[in-house]
Parts: sequence; structure tokens; C-alpha cells
Amino acid sequence: SADWSRTFPPELEKRIYAASGTWLQLRLRGASESLISDTSFVQPLVSGKWIHSFGNLSRVIARGALGATWVDDFSALPTSLRFFSGGDRTIRGYQYSIIGPTDPNDDVTGGKHLTEASLEYEYPIKENWSLALFYDVGDAFNDQPEYKAGVGVGLHWRSPIGPVRIDFGHGLNQPPGDNFRFHLTIGPDL
Repeated sequence: SADWSRTFPPELEKRIYAASGTWLQLRLRGASESLISDTSFVQPLVSGKWIHSFGNLSRVIARGALGATWVDDFSALPTSLRFFSGGDRTIRGYQYSIIGPTDPNDDVTGGKHLTEASLEYEYPIKENWSLALFYDVGDAFNDQPEYKAGVGVGLHWRSPIGPVRIDFGHGLNQPPGDNFRFHLTIGPDL
């Protein structure tokens, strides 16, 4: 496996709150049966996040991820190397890793491919406090995506240890009775 990530401008890597900036990550995983592996595969993943501030410190945050897996026998690929979606940092309004292909028992088995996108608007309401509106969409899938979307609102606090984000998400493709989900994330934006 090989990882490369970069934050632009580079000095943002040391800051816990970013008014504007970009983060990119490229990850490449792979294995070969000729090198003591049960299966041969190649799996690139590209992720990114872009933040832009306006004069009143309101921010637009866009995030995305694209991944693919090339493997001869997908059933031999360990679950830990498959793509899943849903949860705090992917598609809010859904349980963690609940989005993806399922088996006959409706258990999520993970997918060959991943697409995720998010758009968020954050508006300051008081010193160190902001309200947020968001729309997340994506899927983990094998052949054709069946995109799931989540929308919601959040209350964000710029604490001394880093941003604390409390989001309430509504999964637009959820079964009745499981419509809203609470998400808590702590840590830097980029």
C-alpha cells in the first residue's frame, strides 16, 4: 500500500481550524498471489476536501472520494479491503458503513467501487459557533451505483482542541422509522 496526501497551502497542516484550503489524498493498495497473497488486486482511492471562506467567515466545504478495485475473484477479497459508505465523515444520515452491496440476509458485504460527494455551508452565529447545512451523496457498489443521499443541519464549535461538529442528518433513502441520525466529529477540517 502507498499513501500520499497534501494540504494546500502547506502551513495549514499545523492548524486546527482552516478558513480556506485544500486537502488531497491518493492511496494505492495492491497484492499479488505470486507474493504470498490469497488474491491479486489493485485498488486506487482519490479523496479531497476544499474549504472557501467569505468575508463574514461563512464557509463552503466540498468533499469527494472516488475508488475502484480490480480483482479477478471479488469473493476472495477480504472485507477490510472492500469499500463501504455511510456515517460521520461520508454520508451523514446513515449508520457507519451501512451503504454498499448486501448478501441474501441483507448484511452489507462491501463493494468494488466508491463514489462520495458532499457540499456544506457553514454560517457563523456567535463567536466560535456556526450553523451548518449539508448535502451528502454516494454509494459503495459493484456494478452500477444506487446513490444514497443525506441532508441535515449542524452546530459547529471551534474549541481550543479543534472543531467539534454536531450534525443531525436525514437519510433520504432510509426505510421509515430510521430517518434521522446524530453525528459527532472532533478534529481538524483538513
